[in-house]
Amino acid sequence: MKTEQWIANFNTVNTRDAAKKSLIAWNKYLVDQKINETTLIKKIILDGADLRYDELANFVNEYSNVSPVQPASIRQYYHFIRSYFRAVHGIKTYTEDAKIFIKPPSIVKVSRMPLTREKIKVLCQNADLVHKASYLVLASSGMRMSEFLSCTPENYNFKSDPIMVSISGKKTKTKTERITFISHEASAAIRKAGREFWLQRSLLNEESAFSRVRKRAGFIEKYTDSVNYYVNLHSFRAFFRTNAGKINQDFAESLLGHGGYLTQYVRLSPEELGSNYRKLEPKLRIWE
Repeated sequence: MKTEQWIANFNTVNTRDAAKKSLIAWNKYLVDQKINETTLIKKIILDGADLRYDELANFVNEYSNVSPVQPASIRQYYHFIRSYFRAVHGIKTYTEDAKIFIKPPSIVKVSRMPLTREKIKVLCQNADLVHKASYLVLASSGMRMSEFLSCTPENYNFKSDPIMVSISGKKTKTKTERITFISHEASAAIRKAGREFWLQRSLLNEESAFSRVRKRAGFIEKYTDSVNYYVNLHSFRAFFRTNAGKINQDFAESLLGHGGYLTQYVRLSPEELGSNYRKLEPKLRIWE
């Protein structure tokens, strides 16, 4: 039960999925190394002041040296398993000590390929009406996929101009409610998709659907030595951020819902956000 509660306490579907994947990686490591977790935890609690760091270091090194998992994924596994140790087993790890004993692989940053209006058009042409509308909403709102899937008709104000979307703080990554907008082009696509657009959908099914659309569109290029495609669901959010940032940086960050120290000082009214969005909307239009 503690493990299920640990996973459930994370804010978003994406974070909960990442926690589950990290736990799967940890359990695979235990099986491969023929380690019984119950025995290991008892040793750490009784007399293993340094054992907790040694085992985490071995876990990180095993994936770094043997498995073709990307550095970013390994670092993610490591941070989640530290959290798992604390929440589920009551084992604390201290950051300063962890820095000495554990060396997660460095992340080599690569330049990300932009998602263009032309590519979004091709994706929409290869999608059904529901997913075409979904991609236009994502591209014109900057919502995370998990936020989009949590929205119901009550979150949309189709009578406002621009069309406003209210996102509950319970569904955002930062636990802060916010508003964004969608284009009239996206609104028209929603109407054309009909009632099916509002049916409840899961993130896993949407990822599978997008994978099929991407393949039909021919966008199968991946980053070097990576499992990540140039074109992915998060690319819609990046497309929005790129264009919104050209209008106003604070405006862009407000609609995206990015957290951070300085963002608490950015307080734009709905009227100011709407005024900026009206300037932005033509840049987000996929069909002229």
